[in-house]
Amino acid sequence: MTEQDFTHLRELFLDFFEPFATSIQQNFLQIDARFDQMDKRFDRVEITQKQILRRLDNHDTHIAEIRSELKYINQRLDSLEGHVVQLKLDMDDLKEDVSQLKEDMRDVKTRLTRLEEQGDARDELRLEIGHLQLQHHQLAERVTVLEAV
Repeated sequence: MTEQDFTHLRELFLDFFEPFATSIQQNFLQIDARFDQMDKRFDRVEITQKQILRRLDNHDTHIAEIRSELKYINQRLDSLEGHVVQLKLDMDDLKEDVSQLKEDMRDVKTRLTRLEEQGDARDELRLEIGHLQLQHHQLAERVTVLEAV
């Protein structure tokens, strides 16, 4: 094969395959552009995923804080419930004490009434003794007068 044949063959080859090569090259360029787009999309997705992960971490932190606060609130509620139970017991004791005090007050009133009655009786006895002493003096004076006669 001569060089002229080779050149001619080359031109035929290029004439035949050049449109395919151009098409293939364009396809590769399009594929490369699509890969670039996909890389950009993956970068955006990666950024979005990182943001989502940060948000999830923040949510996890908030959830942990809320759980901690709920635990503290539950402990306080348990403590308050214990105090309420103790207050109810104390109230029951106070009611019993008040009932006992009322009964004691009734007893004291009864005793005071008796003492007042006894005081009234003593006053009457004193009056009676005073009256009897007066009569005794009067009788003693009469006896003295009668003895003198």
